[in-house]
Amino acid sequence: MGTSGLAPAALDSGPLIHLSQIQRIDLLAILPELHVVDAVWREVEAGPVGLQALTRLPNLRRHRVQPEQIASLHLDKTGLHLGELESLALCISERITLLVTDDLRARKAATDLHIQPVGSVGIILKSCTLSMITAREAEGLLWQLHDESSLFVTTHIIQTAIGQLHADRVD
Repeated sequence: MGTSGLAPAALDSGPLIHLSQIQRIDLLAILPELHVVDAVWREVEAGPVGLQALTRLPNLRRHRVQPEQIASLHLDKTGLHLGELESLALCISERITLLVTDDLRARKAATDLHIQPVGSVGIILKSCTLSMITAREAEGLLWQLHDESSLFVTTHIIQTAIGQLHADRVD
């Protein structure tokens, strides 16, 4: 684990895009190492966020994943996209225990492979826990994710996260 208590992480495109849409990609700095596979790099580069999202991240490493690494996962019938498959394969090959993704199928596949998934909501909550942002800022960012980003997240999930945010406060 890194100095923040978090492990190095492989990044899927969803959180890169969603956190960029609310102008808080910097929150990924809570992770000591950031690993991005080629398929995710290309997806972010071609999308509305562009490479600016990736180039502003500290401790970023880009990886090429071989097709046989993906095949060894035996996840071909899961409906996962190439970026998610490559990210999971990278986690296995490099012993990365954390996958940052907002995709529900990728989160389930990660859990099945004993990789901890965390999404944009979790990154915001952990950033508050680590005092990178205040609880008030975190609450505002959670609502921005809901209202302004392309992330599909229900009001119930946001309210639950806000409840957790306030339950974790010790002041």
